[in-house]
Order: sequence, then C-alpha cells, then structure tokens
Amino acid sequence: MGERLPRGRNFVVTINNPTETPDELVRLFLANNIQYAFQRERGREEGTEHYQMCLHFQDAKTCRQVITLLPGCHVEFARNPIAARRYRVKADTGIEGPWTNNEEKTEGAKRENTMHEIVEKYESGTRIHQLAEEYPNLFARNFNNICRTLDLVCHYTPRSTKTEILWFYGKTGTGKSSKALQMVESKSVYWKNSTEPEHYYGWADEQYRALIRRIKP
Repeated sequence: MGERLPRGRNFVVTINNPTETPDELVRLFLANNIQYAFQRERGREEGTEHYQMCLHFQDAKTCRQVITLLPGCHVEFARNPIAARRYRVKADTGIEGPWTNNEEKTEGAKRENTMHEIVEKYESGTRIHQLAEEYPNLFARNFNNICRTLDLVCHYTPRSTKTEILWFYGKTGTGKSSKALQMVESKSVYWKNSTEPEHYYGWADEQYRALIRRIKP
C-alpha cells in the first residue's frame, strides 16, 4: 500500500519567472472551480518576477496534485488561509493585479460586519436585550466585548444633564443596599460589584447604576 500523502483545501503557491498570463491562470482556476487570489510581484533582493497565490479547492488535494495543475510551482499548505490571502495580495511588492474571485466572507469579516450591524441598530434605538435575542450565539460568546464596544462607540456624546451621585456608606448590614434599592424601585437599574474588573461590563442601557464597593478602613 502506498504512502498516504497529506491533503488540504488551502494552498499558497509561488511561480517564478512565469510564462502564463493572468487571463490564462484565471481561466484555469475557473475551469477547476478554484477560489483564487494572486498577483504578479517582483522580489526585493534579486528582482525576480513571480506570481504569489492563495488557492482554495472545493475538494482536498495533495501538494503533488497542485503541482500537476501548475507545473514548476512551489506549493505549501496554507495553515492560516486568511493571513495567507492578505500576504499574497500585499501592495508593497505587487507590480500587476491582484486578481481574485474569493467573494466569500471570512469568519473574521462576517463577525466584523455583524458587529457593524449591531452598532447601527443600537444607535437607532434597539435595546441590548433585543439585540441579544437577534444575535444569541454572538452574545453568548462575546457579551463583554460587545458591551464594551457599544459603550466606547455609542456613549461618547456629552449629556445635557449632570450625573447625580449618591454615596451610602457605613458598616456591613446597616442598610446601604436596601436604601439604594428603595430609591430605584420600579426603575431601570444596573447593579454591579465594583471589585469585578471593568464595572461597565454587562450594562444594558439601564437608567441608573448601583455600584457596590467595600472600602477598607
């Protein structure tokens, strides 16, 4: 039984001193249902012209199969396809191109676009709990980061009203928290133990914030 060669779907490819035109490569990739991103470059040190490519196959391939498709190329598995694609179309060494048909959004881009949607909806008046209902999986994984982003992006406009701060201090069990609870009863309030990091994490638009803090004598 022959040796089983490793396979993958994503590859980085270099073709030195190419004779193929970009149009020929594009036709080849489209005929084989390959997603591609490539450009023609000139090496910094020796000035060798070459194509740098990031290719995504629909079915897993071996490096040998990629070389059969592109004779004379140097090929490696793309361990990080997103970073590889960006590197293959970098502007500083490119002399022609880039060419790409990779219109699928990466997971990072999807998350970024979704975060833009959340910010826009929040700014238009959608409440935090409504956004959580609409994007439950994202909120379950990134609740603190989402709240921090919304706080930084959306809560920068100076308010026309002054912030009123009431301090209740005394020994444990003297009714400080109970008094605060009475004052904000039936109102929108956010309770937070300030010994926790970043006291604004978890704030969901409540009108009042009750901050509990133990101060050592």
